[in-house]
Amino acid sequence: MKKLAVIGLIVLSAGCGPKVDPKDTVPGLVEQLKDKSPDVRYSAARHLGKYGPDAKPAVPALVEALGDETPMVRMGAAYALGDIGPEAKEAVPALKRAAKDRDPKVREAVAYALKKVEPPPGK
Repeated sequence: MKKLAVIGLIVLSAGCGPKVDPKDTVPGLVEQLKDKSPDVRYSAARHLGKYGPDAKPAVPALVEALGDETPMVRMGAAYALGDIGPEAKEAVPALKRAAKDRDPKVREAVAYALKKVEPPPGK
């Protein structure tokens, strides 16, 4: 038992958990939404969605990404907003506008987002 306690102290003193790359934080991913590459912008949006409600500070940037010139980025932004859920309720007006997007995959992502962000009463 004493050996385990010593090992635990060593682990604690060395620092626990993996180091997080600043690019993989919510602020870092928001910055990547401005990248020249649509692939990077799409990836940033989708990764923001993985933070769920913790990505609420990214909502304004994701709303802006709903107007991106690249359909894939618009789609990623919509899915991310849906994954943030009710914490992204300020995005509802922009999502409703995006529901008329010319790309069917974007419209599908927007429908997903609206269901998650603004669920019907009783759900």
